Formats: sequence, structure tokens, C-alpha cells
Amino acid sequence: MAEAQLRLAKESVDSLSPGTEIFVAEDETGELLGILEVQPHKDKLNDVEQGYTVAITVSPQGEGKGVGKGLMTKAEEWSRQKGYRQLILNVFSNNHRAVNFYKQLNY
Repeated sequence: MAEAQLRLAKESVDSLSPGTEIFVAEDETGELLGILEVQPHKDKLNDVEQGYTVAITVSPQGEGKGVGKGLMTKAEEWSRQKGYRQLILNVFSNNHRAVNFYKQLNY
């Protein structure tokens, strides 16, 4: 899974869609704690512009320190600043840890 995530992250950075933004969480020493990728999205059924959380990753060093919550707060701020009324994301249903994380944030 770690290899797949690294490959997807590299592909994402190498070919960013228009409007995509990447936010990085670091500690005071500059160590990478997490990354967030967001982009505009248009719902094809109702033609509504939305924010879309493409990816969020927290390093082992960032786990349990509120990094994921901070990154999702940043995604929500970004979405509001863009004028979107919705911020959407996808998660695999069998990724129980992520599902519980998003449920705690009321997703």
C-alpha cells in the first residue's frame, strides 16, 4: 500500500489538474508530517461546482498529532475561499481507519 500511495502521489504532482493546490504540514524542523491535495470539481449530475479532496496523507511521525485534522481544516478553508458550498472526498469503505477519521469530522 505504501508503494502504491507513493506512486500515486508522484503521478499526481507530475500532472496537476488546473486549479489543483497542494498543502504541506511540517514540524518546526521542516520534517514532512502530511500532504493535502485539493482541486475544483463539477458534479456532473447537478452541475454544481465543489471542492474535492484528492488525497490526504499523514506520515508516521505526524500520526496522533492532529495533522490530518489540520489538513482537513485547511481543505475546508480552501473550499470556502473558492466559494464552494461543498467539499467532497472518496474513501474505500474497507479503510476503517480513514472512514472513522472522516466520521469524526462529520463527513
